[in-house]
Formats: sequence, structure tokens, C-alpha cells
Amino acid sequence: ARLVVANSRYTQALVKQVAPGAAVTWIPLGVDERRFSPGDTHAAKQTWGVAGKRVLLSVSRVEAYKGHEMVLAALARLSGSERSQLVYLVAGTGPHLEALREKIRSLGLDEQVRCLGNVPEVDLPTLYQAADLFVLCTQERPAAQAVEGFGLVFLEAQASGVPVVGTRTGGIADAVEPGEGGWLIAEDDQQALTTICRRLVETPAEFVHQGQRARRRVERVGTWDQYAGRLDDELCARGLWKAA
Repeated sequence: ARLVVANSRYTQALVKQVAPGAAVTWIPLGVDERRFSPGDTHAAKQTWGVAGKRVLLSVSRVEAYKGHEMVLAALARLSGSERSQLVYLVAGTGPHLEALREKIRSLGLDEQVRCLGNVPEVDLPTLYQAADLFVLCTQERPAAQAVEGFGLVFLEAQASGVPVVGTRTGGIADAVEPGEGGWLIAEDDQQALTTICRRLVETPAEFVHQGQRARRRVERVGTWDQYAGRLDDELCARGLWKAA
């Protein structure tokens, strides 16, 4: 290959590990900011049956390394009155779903957690609009080649005006910018996630503000048009493409 284009600095490093002589660059992914955009949060919450609640959301395959159980652990650390104000929506299917459901039952979180199963693509925009905070605490398991190479769902949430929490693993750091609509926490830092969830209950306006910052960040650096421009620039600079 004359050029390998990776989607994050992490995946760029993986390419260099297996092919040290490869020409490789990284360009962060983009998102369709017209399809994923802020909307009527109240109406979206009514649609998904969570009106009056502060909503946490994860959208991903339900695999053990995706970190859903860390969110459950954080919820279990909250007081009963704090938990009663929150709902955690889990969108997706996968081999860990039944184990996750069992964990929900064992922690007594049946009232706070709803497993939605597979959500059709056409319904994803309103699902994001119903959320107050997107959470995906992916773990890195190199032996199983289990990791988040980038995490496009983080951009989908941010484009929808929803702030995000991710772990400092894989390529997530290139999808989430702390202070600009996002938080990055250590892989197993349940206390940090609990603190963020508690703040969502106590100071919801902070998360509305961060959601606005998240949307502006996507408009500034995270659209597909911007991705195409960066790719065009890279190919031209390497003599692989001639600008029109």
C-alpha cells in the first residue's frame, strides 16, 4: 500500500507495530452532523418512555470489554434517591447481554436499567436526543484484540448535543476532548464515573452546557466534509492525488 489511513493515533501505532516500514497517517473519523443533531429532548424522552428522568445511554455491541458493568457499578454506588432520578438505556445486542441482565438483577438495578436490544438505524437520532449523558467505558484487552479503535458513537452523541464519557483506552482520546463536551476517565475508575453521574443529578445545567460545547466541537472538527478535506490534503501532499 502506498498509504495506510488509520482512524486514530492508537490504530496508527498498531499499523506501525506490524508493518514498521508502512507509510501510515491518521485522520479521525467524521459524522453526519445533519442526521445526528440536537432535537426536542422532552419529546424524545416521551418517545422512549423515560420522561422526567436523567438519561444515561450506551450504544454498542454488548461485549464484556465494552464496560457496561462499570456503569452498573457506578449506579450502585449512588444513593437510592439519586438512582431514582436516573435511567440507563443500553442499546445493542451481543454475547454478553444475558450476563449483563443477570448483573442488573443482582445489583437491584432493574428500575434504573433498560436493555433495548437492537435499535434500528432510523431510530438512533431520537435515542441520542433522549439522552443527557452518553457513556461507553471500553476496556483494552490486547490478548483478545478487544479495544475501541476510535468510537464513532461518541461523535454521534456529541453531534446530537449530548456530552460523553469515555475511558482512556484505544483510540477514544481522539473521539473525546475533555472540557469540550466530554470527560475521559481511567479504565476502571468507578468512583470518577459515580461522581459524574452524581453531578448529572445535582447540576443538570452543566451537562446541557457541555452538550452545546460537544455539538460545536463536531461542527468545528468532526464532520464528514472535514474528514474528506483532510484526506484530500494528505493525498495531495504525498503526490497520490491531484487537487481539482
